[in-house]
Amino acid sequence: MPEDGPAAVDEARIEGAALREASISGVRWVTLSRVMAEVLAAGSTVALARLIPPAEFGHAAVALGFAAIALGISWLGFGTPLIQMPTITRAEIEVATFLSVTTGLALTLSTAFLLAPYLIEPIFGGREAYLLTLASPIFVLSGLGTVPNAMLQRRLAFRRTSQIEILSLAAGPIVAITLAAGFGLNAEALVFGAVATAVVAAGLTLLAAHPAAPRWRRREATSIAGFGAFSALVGVTGTLYMNVDYMILGARLSPRQVGFYWRAYTLGVDYQSKISGIMTRLALPLYSHAGSDDAMRRLREKMVRIHTIVLYPVLTTLIALAPEAVPLIYGPEWRPAVFPTQILAISGMAAVAAVGTAPLMFAVGKPRQLLYFFLVLLGGYVLVVTGASGYGLRAVVIAVATYQVVLVIAQFYFLDGRQVGIPLRDSWRAVRPGLVASAISCAVAYPAARMLASRGTSDLFVILAAGTLAVAVYALMLRVLFPAGWQELFSFLRAFLGRRARRPAEPSVAAD
Repeated sequence: MPEDGPAAVDEARIEGAALREASISGVRWVTLSRVMAEVLAAGSTVALARLIPPAEFGHAAVALGFAAIALGISWLGFGTPLIQMPTITRAEIEVATFLSVTTGLALTLSTAFLLAPYLIEPIFGGREAYLLTLASPIFVLSGLGTVPNAMLQRRLAFRRTSQIEILSLAAGPIVAITLAAGFGLNAEALVFGAVATAVVAAGLTLLAAHPAAPRWRRREATSIAGFGAFSALVGVTGTLYMNVDYMILGARLSPRQVGFYWRAYTLGVDYQSKISGIMTRLALPLYSHAGSDDAMRRLREKMVRIHTIVLYPVLTTLIALAPEAVPLIYGPEWRPAVFPTQILAISGMAAVAAVGTAPLMFAVGKPRQLLYFFLVLLGGYVLVVTGASGYGLRAVVIAVATYQVVLVIAQFYFLDGRQVGIPLRDSWRAVRPGLVASAISCAVAYPAARMLASRGTSDLFVILAAGTLAVAVYALMLRVLFPAGWQELFSFLRAFLGRRARRPAEPSVAAD
């Protein structure tokens, strides 16, 4: 393998059945890692809540919030072009490593010696500044693991990346609980737990991917840094978009109304995003290995179709059953969150259709256009939420849902259509089976649930009966109206469960 010069060191393309098998394997392993992450998060939260006072969680939130932003920037930073580029050279790997490591080191030093003492301490206090200083090594650790992680994704090594994620996520709670229970640490235990997660993730990734030595080369740095900078800014903008509504509503509505909005948004949008995150994790490497623009567009359409077929009935059933489900699960005091939950489930449906466009834009090499779109999106969202907040919570959720629906149409037109060449009719064709079948299901299940409730039926029985009806009607409508979508869904499920008959072997790797 040459150390210098432009010779490509990674030209592999995975095609045909091998790409499909890699996709199914990726879904299996990423699903496992997400399930494990949720189990670990739930269990550790309960344990730590009994060991650490609530105020200490508040102190740690600032430091851990900065750490989360750092990890998001790294994932979308200098490693992204290495996943996206058709071929890469040793020089480009070395330059990306140099940029990632030096950026991480610079962020660690500037956070510890500038940001914490001169910005965080005057605004939040000395405790928060101290904790942020303790968390600052996460930046350089993230920088060390960025390029090796990108190389694993480029090779579609989803099993290995998922194993690393599971082990690193397990390390954090173990360290935090040990420090809190054994040494009496409070917020420090939470921060050190996050640092331990970063240490294990970086260490295992470096062992798995055999990193290149960091070296500076001006020509390669220009292209890597240009793409990576826009990718990182996209990550920052997306993070702001996901949190700016809480900032605005916290200043303009009562804490009680903000609490209802938080509960509704969690049910209608956040929970489905945990499943959508599986596709987001897989999309960029798979798009980049598609081999041609037509193959990439077909893959995009199939991802959207299966994604919406799986998640749309969940959200429309939530709309039908929210009047019973929300008070039953969370208590009668949460009943005012029912209407916001139903409306924000529509926002969740729009978000489901939109998931995957950002990796698609990275795969076609257009992070700049994506950033511009996200900036417009963020600005519009701020105006919509600010304007609607003057009219109460109901106006806010209606405005947010309306904005999300308009947004996904604009996204299909300007990004998928104008930038990637996917006609709007193809995007509609991908969304239509799940949307139409779930809409009919909701139209049947909602009045059935209201009729049962009006007769004094228990909430649990209403949920079971109307939920069963919703699932049955959805399956029937999908089978009758969209048989191709029905077959595609079951083909995917059989493959996911490993029950699909093996086809004759195809060449798994072809040179470009």
